[in-house]
Amino acid sequence: LLAMGVAQEANDWSQLELLARLHREAHPERAEAWVFWYQVVLHTRPPAQIRNAFSEAPERLTGTLKQIAHLAAAELQYGKPEVGYARLYRMFRSNMDDVSAASSYLMGVLIGHRARHGRTHFPEVRPGSMVTLEGADRSIVKIVIDPAGMTDLPKSARFLAADSPLAKTMLGLACGDTVDIEGTFDVRNFTIREISDAHQGLGEYAHELLSKSLEPAPGLQLFSLTEKEDGNLDVSPIHDRLKAQTQRSKSVMEQYAESKLPLGLCAQMLGADGMQMVFSWDQRNPPLASGVTTAPELEAASALLLDQSFPVVM
Repeated sequence: LLAMGVAQEANDWSQLELLARLHREAHPERAEAWVFWYQVVLHTRPPAQIRNAFSEAPERLTGTLKQIAHLAAAELQYGKPEVGYARLYRMFRSNMDDVSAASSYLMGVLIGHRARHGRTHFPEVRPGSMVTLEGADRSIVKIVIDPAGMTDLPKSARFLAADSPLAKTMLGLACGDTVDIEGTFDVRNFTIREISDAHQGLGEYAHELLSKSLEPAPGLQLFSLTEKEDGNLDVSPIHDRLKAQTQRSKSVMEQYAESKLPLGLCAQMLGADGMQMVFSWDQRNPPLASGVTTAPELEAASALLLDQSFPVVM
């Protein structure tokens, strides 16, 4: 890690590539090793090689949700989109009660334009599809069959492994075909009405989780839009929220300008990351204060630094 830091300070990307490769080969199961490798590859490889280089990481990796989501986002942007989508799917399916995982999944799918890269409907049931079933009583049931190769994911009532008995029964069926599903007390017959992408089903589940959660979704806001009389969506809730956020941001920045609030608290009040605020500081905001701001405070800090009786950690 020290060698990597020195190479970064020296802007020696050829040396960094060697170190990143050694780190990746030593820890091929770690998401952070691949994230660092991809960061280096962006600076060292010609554009023609980047796509393949960004598709080398194995699907199953250990690491934090943030690291895995970061890796998937890089694969969606620079590598093969299907690799990034598979990583996002596995990440959220393995953490289906985690609001952060749901938020990261939805943002990745939306930013990556899943509907453009993948098929939204299929002619027959296959691994990686969501099956919409209609019962004799007009009840609707949706079942998602996980993509091929993901038979190790946690069991769920709405999500089936492709090698599960019910999934095997439905594979190959088309819209209009019927299937019998055994319940707790009886066997019910259903008709297949729609066959869509499994990501649509996982996205619907993520939306439900975030809508019911009391914990705010990191970096994501949900809106329920209604249709107006002219058939267009009523987007006034979005306008109202943006207006309120603008007013709140203005108020927080005014208090920051008056030195009433530290930067960390400002970030917390705005639901942002402190470092992200620093790096993306808006020029319309008050000047970004660094260190002490008054002469007495500066003199006190200098006195502490000159006092050799206490250790100083920078």
